[in-house]
Amino acid sequence: MNAEAYHSVEMDTVTVCPAHGETDRPPTMNGPDCQDVPLITLDPQGKDLWVRARFQLPETASVDLPWVVLLSGKFASRVWVNEQLIGSNGTPGPDAETEQPGRMDATLNLPHGVLRSGENTLTLRMSSHHNLLHLLHPVHGLGVNQPGHPADAMLRYYWTSLLPFGALLLAGLYLLVLIWMQRLERGTSKHRASDGSWTLCLMALSAALQLLAEVSRGALTYDYPLHDVRLLVITGCSALFGFSLLLHVMAQVSESAWRRRVGIVVALLMVLVIAFVPGFDFKAAGVMLIPLLAGLILCLIAVVRRQPMAGRYAVVLALFCAIITIAPSNFLDRYFFYVVAALLIFMVIQQARIVSRHRQRLHEEQARADRLQLILDQQQEDPGHLEVRSVGKVERIHIADIAYCKGAGDYVELNQQDQTQALYQGSLTELEAELPGIFLRVHRSYLVNTRFIRGLTRLPSGGGKLQLDNEQSVPVSRRIMPAVRQELSLRR
Repeated sequence: MNAEAYHSVEMDTVTVCPAHGETDRPPTMNGPDCQDVPLITLDPQGKDLWVRARFQLPETASVDLPWVVLLSGKFASRVWVNEQLIGSNGTPGPDAETEQPGRMDATLNLPHGVLRSGENTLTLRMSSHHNLLHLLHPVHGLGVNQPGHPADAMLRYYWTSLLPFGALLLAGLYLLVLIWMQRLERGTSKHRASDGSWTLCLMALSAALQLLAEVSRGALTYDYPLHDVRLLVITGCSALFGFSLLLHVMAQVSESAWRRRVGIVVALLMVLVIAFVPGFDFKAAGVMLIPLLAGLILCLIAVVRRQPMAGRYAVVLALFCAIITIAPSNFLDRYFFYVVAALLIFMVIQQARIVSRHRQRLHEEQARADRLQLILDQQQEDPGHLEVRSVGKVERIHIADIAYCKGAGDYVELNQQDQTQALYQGSLTELEAELPGIFLRVHRSYLVNTRFIRGLTRLPSGGGKLQLDNEQSVPVSRRIMPAVRQELSLRR
């Protein structure tokens, strides 16, 4: 069927009458308890109603083509067209015991010859007694059109949202692996680096679950009571995403003393939104917007305090809040998952940098600890003796008594604690390889026994001077000065 041949007629206004136990045949619907209402305000929840709508087919529409009745909403119904029974979607009734719930979105085929040119009537007996939630607009659509399931149109509406689903799922799995790897590298400050990964993982997985709940209406056929479960899942995922985002932002930019207080206040406000804000689109948007605004305020405070990364987070959260505020309904349906995917990419990059710096710091701390342990072990051990060959004899000098060594070409002056000297035949580099780790290279021509160091003085030239316990001093070159200071701080 080509595009010109397709026709659809949707009802805008309907006549509503309560059912009073009549036989299951359409009444005249002209009594005093009947009223005309816009379809959007029609509410069968907890009621048993008769509903009638009058409609005309377009002049270009042919009654000889196949037609269907479209039913969309939280109700069970029996349907007549032009006083002829067409079929049922569930079984309507006066109470929950007699009602069999209908499908949330359904179509009923119209027999040939039922529709006529000009005016037609659509009559339904409608009830809705299996409700976990009370919705503002439980009836989403009534109409007649040419064949096509309403879920197909919804799936076409939602399918583009499936594009970021893979990114969200992969992000969640990647972060789970990252957390597991961090647990394997457990250290004294490990949990501080993995906090951000946990919150990002919750954000990714909650957004992915929310996306599946959103598209389920187009992908699955289900009875209307499950629609309430779907709405609760969407709202819960929205709340989990927003609160996880707040926790992540607080971990990056706020002081730990404020985090619990801010979290409690935001959680209470989210509960109030769920309890009192009408409409689940606005509930879902509200429970996300509140933690986003709280995170934005914390980022702005951190910007004033010139904390690193606060400005980036402030800009991203401000854009997120603006998009939700401008179009809350469309945002949650279509834009949300693209924005979340972009947001997660930004935050995962930031978290990867944090984890990388954390790992580097842990490796440096471990290297310092290993170096310190080696030094302690060497200081507790007797360093032994050094054989010094002179003319006609071999002299054994106790290494622990050597204060410093001064290179002089092909030999080295060994300056001892009592300020006596001996000559070692060989280069300073060869001697450095032979001496234990308690000796530190502070100049291209000097090795110092760290046990004799009393203090370090920085000189205007950028170099320095070491004061020894035996009142002697040793120069420190400008190039080696930073390494010497770090090594001395380690040894102390």
